[in-house]
Amino acid sequence: MPPESNRVSRLESSFFYLLIAAAVLAPLVFWSSQYFALESAKTIVIGLLTLAAIVVLCISVIKKREIRLPPRSIVTIGTLMALSILVSSIGSGHFMKSFFGQGFELGSGSFLITLLLASLVAFVAVVRRADRVIILYAGLFGAFILVWILQILRVLVGADFVSLGILGNVTSSIVGNWFSFGIFSAVIAVIAFTAIYFLRLSSRMKVAYWVLFAISVISLLIVNSREVWQAMALVFLGYTIYLSSQKLRPQGGAISAFFRRIAWIPLIAFVISTLLAWYGLTLVGPLVGKLNAGYSELVMPWRMTMDVAAGEIKESPVLGAGPNRFTQAFLAYKPSAINTTDAWGVEFNSGFGLIPTFVVTQGLAGLVLWMLFFVFYGILAVKSLRGLVRPGGAGEAISVDERPYAHFVILSSFGAATLVWLTAIFYVPSHAIVYYGFILTGIWLGVSVAYGRLRPLDIVSRRGDRGYKIILAVQAIILVIAVLWGATYIKNTSALAYFGKGVRQLTVTADPIAADKSFATAVTLNPLDVYWQARVEAGISQTNRILSTITATSTASTSAATVLAATEIVKKAVEFSDKAIASDPDNYNNYVSRARVSELATAMKMQDAYESAVAAYMNAIRRNSGNPSIYLSLARLQASQDKLDDSIQAIGAALQVKPNYLDAVYLLSQVEAAKGNLPDAIIAADFATRLNPQNPLLFFQLGLLQYNSADYASASTSLAKALSLNPDYANASYFLGLSAARVGN
Repeated sequence: MPPESNRVSRLESSFFYLLIAAAVLAPLVFWSSQYFALESAKTIVIGLLTLAAIVVLCISVIKKREIRLPPRSIVTIGTLMALSILVSSIGSGHFMKSFFGQGFELGSGSFLITLLLASLVAFVAVVRRADRVIILYAGLFGAFILVWILQILRVLVGADFVSLGILGNVTSSIVGNWFSFGIFSAVIAVIAFTAIYFLRLSSRMKVAYWVLFAISVISLLIVNSREVWQAMALVFLGYTIYLSSQKLRPQGGAISAFFRRIAWIPLIAFVISTLLAWYGLTLVGPLVGKLNAGYSELVMPWRMTMDVAAGEIKESPVLGAGPNRFTQAFLAYKPSAINTTDAWGVEFNSGFGLIPTFVVTQGLAGLVLWMLFFVFYGILAVKSLRGLVRPGGAGEAISVDERPYAHFVILSSFGAATLVWLTAIFYVPSHAIVYYGFILTGIWLGVSVAYGRLRPLDIVSRRGDRGYKIILAVQAIILVIAVLWGATYIKNTSALAYFGKGVRQLTVTADPIAADKSFATAVTLNPLDVYWQARVEAGISQTNRILSTITATSTASTSAATVLAATEIVKKAVEFSDKAIASDPDNYNNYVSRARVSELATAMKMQDAYESAVAAYMNAIRRNSGNPSIYLSLARLQASQDKLDDSIQAIGAALQVKPNYLDAVYLLSQVEAAKGNLPDAIIAADFATRLNPQNPLLFFQLGLLQYNSADYASASTSLAKALSLNPDYANASYFLGLSAARVGN
């Protein structure tokens, strides 16, 4: 082999090894810290290894002067999708936040384009070497077995066993979440099932695949996710229809021929999956309960997702809210009905499924492109699988000896990829699972081209051609972008690590000065508003600590110096809040952060502080009018400054947004009492006890108001109720005694 060919071969092997490394590490990698997002570790591994593979691939293409790409339709859709994501990120008005984010968000533009590139890497890795698929599968099997052993041991032994510093209960998973572990198990089950069905295995290998299939089914039973079982049922239904249709029509009567033609094994798998999808709670619920493996997630309902999507498409029909901006769209079009539920304070960052989420963040352009992707996915599937199993129908590209392996890799990669895409429509899988969906799609397209089932898009350039220089220039640009992209991943991940360190210093070690230094480093690396907000919180904590040193024995000069030092810290915190607002003027949290530091300044009697706090709260309300807690915070501020009428008005606005808002009702009773309006205060307090009849504090408050209004009989009833809920409630016992004395008892 010529030296140049040797170098190209080594390059091709290099990006294949990078693909294997990413596939193996994606479900396994983690950062042993509760203050560092689990998915950020996966993002950095997937991102850096994929970009490194792209760099190696570009160098290989430059040397070979040719590249084989997936079918033209997929290349076109993928390119348009990447452009749509990029343009939508720019159109969001917050490019860095939309495209890169903090460094761990699944919906960020950079990660989505990275996934498209990962699919391309997987395609190129196997399109000329279909035998590499089994090596990739071996890596997936190894990663799954490690994850499976850890999860099963934790289920059997307990949540404290090998917690790795991040796993809180038995349903915590390093894959991402418990249902994602179930999807991972389903992917392995489909691949193992297909291997058993098609490959000519030795006895030892057959046992190995059966064991792999069995343990994946065991984990599916323990996870017991309806969405995963539904996806499994659809995949096995597809297997049944496809394999049955590919059998030659047997001789005999119509009925006997029909039954002999049915692929019974996948049909049985379909029936079992369907039963577990609909009756899983009844069939395996007791087992799950006994293992303490019950799990549920708060997921945005599909109808609410459609409401948000409709509102956002009306506002920005073509580009949507922008990648990584679903929460902003949700807050803008939040259905009022949610405020009457326990989820009123939840800010959803995704819809009921990953693909519906993309409709909100990418608009009609994204919707059309995703629909076209699935349409061409189906068309190419028909071409790829047509005649594949029927004897002699696999085409000249597949020899007789290769057919079992070809059947296996084509059908297994397609089945596993389809399973991931089905779950992505009705659920939001973790980073690792979505990554598997993309690379399995690339593998399926690659082996389909390798065995002549699909036609690739070949690009060949010759030295001296007009297009050769253009291709070289494009590849050089891609190399530079990939390097800068990777550096941004590292920089943002480092910022996130400093942020997590600062949160721990602020909340655990109670060292706001050290925390502020960590936050300052984070904001230097990645100037996001959330890091500026963190600096504000560190400043508030530091100010409160300084002011707490003033005691009754402190001299006037010492107190004045302390207040002066605290004032300087507050002024810096105000500057940080202004920078947060400048970073993202549409984020209501930035205005809440400004209001919080202005509240502190108000307590310190700083000039114009109260007006600044009120203005900040009003700005926050304009950007998130459906959140009653902002109105309540404003009302508390106003009440603290004796602006009682303004406070009642703000409380009324909070109750208009959330009529059953207990905290607002309780504050209303206090404000009415402070105004001397005891009848209205009693009405509000009585309403509060009806909202929460198990809260002794509310009954004590009601009883105290009744006592002050000389209604001693009612006060005795309310205070007795408070005492029954909390027998050690000394204040309730004291005023109950006073009330009893007043009525002559």
